[in-house]
Order: sequence, then structure tokens, then C-alpha cells
Amino acid sequence: MIQGADIPLYAQLKLWIKEQIASGELKPYDMLPGERRLTATHRLSRTTVRQALNELVMEGVLFRRHGKGTFVAPPRYEHNLGRLVGFAEELHHLGLKPTIKVLVAQPQIASADAADRLRLQPGETVVHIERLVSARQVPIFIDRIDLTAQIGAIVLKSDLTQEPIYSIIERHGYPIRSGVQSIHATALTTADARLLGATPGSPALRVARTIFIDADSPIEYSEAIYCGHRYEYRIRLER
Repeated sequence: MIQGADIPLYAQLKLWIKEQIASGELKPYDMLPGERRLTATHRLSRTTVRQALNELVMEGVLFRRHGKGTFVAPPRYEHNLGRLVGFAEELHHLGLKPTIKVLVAQPQIASADAADRLRLQPGETVVHIERLVSARQVPIFIDRIDLTAQIGAIVLKSDLTQEPIYSIIERHGYPIRSGVQSIHATALTTADARLLGATPGSPALRVARTIFIDADSPIEYSEAIYCGHRYEYRIRLER
């Protein structure tokens, strides 16, 4: 802590934590001392400590696991917008081995949004898949996927925790040609925050994508929800 400096106490604590991280004293995924211990060690109020930690979480320096504590965040994962790869597949390209937990995998009536994106008639069936994808034991995103019935039936026969969905599709003779993607700012719902170990209402990215095997044949509509401080998208621009 900076003694006597003309800097608010919460900002001094933020700076001290950042210096601990920069020096290597605190490493990615290390758990910080609890608020009570930080309060006693630095002779600060609980409110001051909480403000410092909250701001560092919002900045992506720290992250919280619900019911466990506050941890040092890893470097943000970057996604290159110029490549068409699956959300989990991108983690492989970053040198990470994702851990995938399948939450839902079953046929169901297409939602209005999915039917519109997949050019289906009302009442038609899709295969709906929901997965929680983690890296290094930290939840990174939730993906929700709707596949046309024919493609979905093929995908359901495979291990969705191991082989990328796009690889499954292409292995069965359906080469993926193109995709359309949009990215929106959103806030985590209570249910999604619980899965991601985050605070309800905290910033998130919603990535929606439609995949085509040719110009007139969409086969997948998916949405992925990322914690805003754990992921960033990057695109190279040239003039």
C-alpha cells in the first residue's frame, strides 16, 4: 500500500494487487485472501476492500467463482474473427484443452428465432444442444446450438465432449462453406452467471452464428455467452 499518497484508499489497494500480479507473487488462478483478511492486513474498511475488488473484477484483472472466492484472472482469450471455427475449437487453436460438459442434447420443436434462422416451418424439429465449456477448470462460455434434424441426428451419435461439432459434420460428408456472425453486449442472467461462476448482471458477450453448407442451406444456429472479462474478439484491419 502507498502510505500518505494523495490517492483514494481503494485505488491504492487496486494498485497493490496489480503489482503483486505483475511481480509474479500472485499468478493466474491464485485465490486472493478474503475480504476480512485484506481488511485486517491493510487496515481498511470492508467497503473500501469490496470496492477495490469489484473494480478489478469489472476490469478483468480478477474473477469470482460463486461460493469459492476471488481469483487472479488469466490473460484474456482472443478470437480471430477471420476464421470460421467452432467456439470450443478456437480454444484448441489457442493451445488450450477445453473441458466440455453437455447440459442438454435432444430433439425439440424449434424456437421462433431458430426456425427463422434455419428457414424452417413452424413446428419443425431441431436438435438442441447446450454445453458449458471450461479451460483450466475455469468456465469460459455457454453455447446453445440448434441443428437441423438431419444433421442433428448425426451429431447426437458422437461424443460431444471430445470431437468438435464442425468436425463431426464434415466427417459425415457435409462440408461447411460459410457463416454469418454477430456480437452483442449483454448482461449475465442469474442462471448463466451460476454456470459461469460470475455475478448476475455482470457484462457478457453474446455471439450469435448461422452456419451454411451452401448459400441456401443453413444447418446450425448457435449462441455463445462469454463473461466479458475472459474473452475478446480481434480482427485485422488494413487500409
